[in-house]
Amino acid sequence: MSQFIRFQLERWLQRGPFHQLLLVAGIIVLVAVMGGLAAFLTTDFFDNLFDAVWWSFLRLTDPGYLGDDQGLALRIISTIVTVLGYVLFMGSLIAIMTQWLSSTLARFERGLSPIALRGHVVVLGWTSRTPEIVRQLLQARGRLERFLQNHDQRRLRIVVVAEDVDAQRRLRLRKYLADVWRNRQVYLRSGSPTRPEDLQRVGLPEAAAVIIPGDEFSFGDTGSSDARAVKILMNLGVILSTRTPGSGPAITAEVFDPRKKTFVNRTLQEDMEVVTGDAVVAQLLAQSIRDPRLMHVFTELLTYNDGCSPHVRAFPEFSGQHPNALNARFEKAVVLGAIRVEDDENITFLSPPPDFTLRESDRLVFISRSYADCLPSPERRSAPRPVFNDAAETSPALGILKLMVVGWSRRVLILIEQLLDSGFQSVDITVVSRISIPDRENTLRWQSFDPARLTIRHIEADLTTPGVIENLGFEKLDSVLLLASRASRSAEESDARTIVCYELLLSEFETRFDSGTATPGIIAEMAHVSSTLQSPRNGDLVLVRPRVLGYLQSHVVLRRELNSVFSALFMPGADARISIREASDYQGSTDMKISFAKFATEAAERGEVALGMLISEKDSEYRVELCPPPEMICGENASVVVLHHLCDRSWDLQRTSPLPYDAV
Repeated sequence: MSQFIRFQLERWLQRGPFHQLLLVAGIIVLVAVMGGLAAFLTTDFFDNLFDAVWWSFLRLTDPGYLGDDQGLALRIISTIVTVLGYVLFMGSLIAIMTQWLSSTLARFERGLSPIALRGHVVVLGWTSRTPEIVRQLLQARGRLERFLQNHDQRRLRIVVVAEDVDAQRRLRLRKYLADVWRNRQVYLRSGSPTRPEDLQRVGLPEAAAVIIPGDEFSFGDTGSSDARAVKILMNLGVILSTRTPGSGPAITAEVFDPRKKTFVNRTLQEDMEVVTGDAVVAQLLAQSIRDPRLMHVFTELLTYNDGCSPHVRAFPEFSGQHPNALNARFEKAVVLGAIRVEDDENITFLSPPPDFTLRESDRLVFISRSYADCLPSPERRSAPRPVFNDAAETSPALGILKLMVVGWSRRVLILIEQLLDSGFQSVDITVVSRISIPDRENTLRWQSFDPARLTIRHIEADLTTPGVIENLGFEKLDSVLLLASRASRSAEESDARTIVCYELLLSEFETRFDSGTATPGIIAEMAHVSSTLQSPRNGDLVLVRPRVLGYLQSHVVLRRELNSVFSALFMPGADARISIREASDYQGSTDMKISFAKFATEAAERGEVALGMLISEKDSEYRVELCPPPEMICGENASVVVLHHLCDRSWDLQRTSPLPYDAV
């Protein structure tokens, strides 16, 4: 019987604060009646039972009446009733009301109410990329203004959907954004992006853009992250199914496996772009290994409003022309190529072959400091006529690459593919990881890498274990790559291991190599947005993957064509490539007073596009100057950053037919 009563009592209390208050009120009435009945029966102080019950209720609710009672029996009953009043009336009632108020405030703090906004940006999920995505959106300025104008909005509103939202998470985001934080522009809402009912509360049909970030730690592994993205997209397809085609929000999603890109695009037939996180990072790493100075150029391109970045703009009046020849018309911007829509897909042609001509529907790709700089000058100048011959060779042939990779994941396979496409004669890789060698070899057996150009040696060890690093060979290595460890439980733990490995390598290099002897360069990949190396050596590189991918997703959702542009810029095996030429490669470069305009002219005559200068400063530091003024004087420490077509891939330099380059 007692067990049944407890069970029914639990069911009653679980119904909420109202039922809890009813129970406490009933107990208070019962105690008041029993106390009044005892006082009425044991004393002759009361004329009737009602007066005795009222007397008991007053003592139960207010201890101040305790000193007014006369007689031993009445004082004993009054004391018992008053003590019970402390517990029941004051204790229970205050506890219930406090709990109810706290839960109500927590519910409002979590943001469970349906949102009433239009033209807002929804970020589905709290990952390591989310803070950087919010930062980039708040800093986008001109690109953001054009995006808002297209959606008839005057102000940006960002809605971040996270599993758990509280004051601490809001405080962390506010601390990361610092002076960029705008309290009326950033909204945090609790919910799971994989549940349709939670998605309904954030106003997706009225949203202007939706961003689905990935994460290699928050969701278990990269496969789980990709599966989560697919499930979210399927839910979005159901929610947006009533919208007419082309009227829904712009959507960008991150997946890790490049092979899933086609399937993800097929999942949701909307304006969607897919950012392949592992492929982008592997491309940047491969480019940095090919020439570490290129990372300074890519960092400049990935920094919006602080230097030069890519822009896309349509000029139908230039149809029939070649993009390279148009550089004579733009003083503050450099034309990289064009974007053409083929089979409903944006295809970027950077520094295209000489028989390429613009169509009216094509859009030009620029790099400039602002969108407003991508306007032609009224002054008509003659464009140099390029001479495609032996002088217009591709980058110098690369020899044998000797690389040590610390860490293992499927991302290594993408990196190997990118390195083989970078032009190395052969690639010799030593992999040091805690993952067992049979597991690594089993992964590699399904790959079709050229065995004549690729050599892989496996070492099963933890670089932080004493004695391991002392017995590794570093003498003939070109670079050491420290990959973010996905075997770690969090991004912070992974970066802590990376930092320890970096410091151990520096200590070992100081011990093993004499002063002045060239040591292998180190490239460290960080998994947390706020992680970095405290004091890296000159020449060593740090790639913060959530910062790169956060930038890409935030800007691709504002201008979807940028996804194709960055893919073409970063990919080592693309038809066009960014390279750094030494000033001595150009005629007349012995004159230290030569201007950038002279370099640009000679680069154009060789079929290249001069993007800017890379200036070597003290302590082996580099400063990038993209789109410099034509009159800028390039000193002896300057190298030329050029974009050139890989002539051995899709067109022949020795063609004899006239080239369609005319003065503009």
